[in-house]
Amino acid sequence: MKLTFLPKPSSSSLFTLFILSSQLLKIVRNISIWTHGEFERAAGPEKEYPHKGLWRPVVEQLIQLSLKNTTNHDLLVEVLGTLGNMTPLDLPKGMAWSDVIQTHDVLGLIAHLLVPDTSQNDIVLEVVIFVAALAQNDEASSLLMEAGIVQAVEAVWSERGDDVEIQLQLLYAYWHLLLAPPAREELMYKTQAVAGKSVYSGFLGCLPWWLICFFLATQKVPFVLPTSDMMEALDSRNKAVKDMASYCLDLVLEFDHLEDGSLGSMGDQVKRRRFWIHNREWLEVFVDDFDLHDTTEGLYTFERLKIN
Repeated sequence: MKLTFLPKPSSSSLFTLFILSSQLLKIVRNISIWTHGEFERAAGPEKEYPHKGLWRPVVEQLIQLSLKNTTNHDLLVEVLGTLGNMTPLDLPKGMAWSDVIQTHDVLGLIAHLLVPDTSQNDIVLEVVIFVAALAQNDEASSLLMEAGIVQAVEAVWSERGDDVEIQLQLLYAYWHLLLAPPAREELMYKTQAVAGKSVYSGFLGCLPWWLICFFLATQKVPFVLPTSDMMEALDSRNKAVKDMASYCLDLVLEFDHLEDGSLGSMGDQVKRRRFWIHNREWLEVFVDDFDLHDTTEGLYTFERLKIN
């Protein structure tokens, strides 16, 4: 099967016709969804993916379409959606995503579309999906980091995080960025994707659970935990969002270790948050209603429950 839907630049009339036809691009995007599904279902993509090379003739033309039509909303949604479905085996022969984005000003386009209040939600959604596709290549993920795209993507959470679909795709992008060594450090330690803001700070954040509960209950302050994009998503009512956040945090636990092999501060926060969620009902009742005026009794109770 051979896919050719854009003529050579000399055929300007047909080229213009295609630019103006977002309906045709919807068809192209649907084909890309199908081929991407075939890729994911293939047991061994290098051997089994039946459409290897199908998109090679048009990937760069799609990128050019997006670069030349940044104000054409409908066209941009379809083109970015199609590019987000491209796999490494769909790229021009001998090229990886890092080669493609260095040949064309893809990073400039992404940065522009992620500027706050610049794009509508559907555009932002497709950009995030496209970034997740790019992040599957280590060299491309390094370029994303250097261009500030990792932080720009994370900033979408605070601006558009009330959209469940954007939340889900952001988490999927985080997952790929965590798997890519060049971008992992940036995402984990320089954004609020993993660590976020600690609502108890200083010495309190280093205390064991039983002492934190005791302190908060006796001082009559709200019982709150460190929060971040991924940790907030663990509380989502949407199962897909919650599951994706959990997968991301599994990677944090895997990668966040000190030189001596012990769990780092990010991993420790993840463990604390998961403990809270697992024991939420009991902890909320305990903090709200448990009488801790007798300090000795309170400590004995915590010790007996062995919360740490």
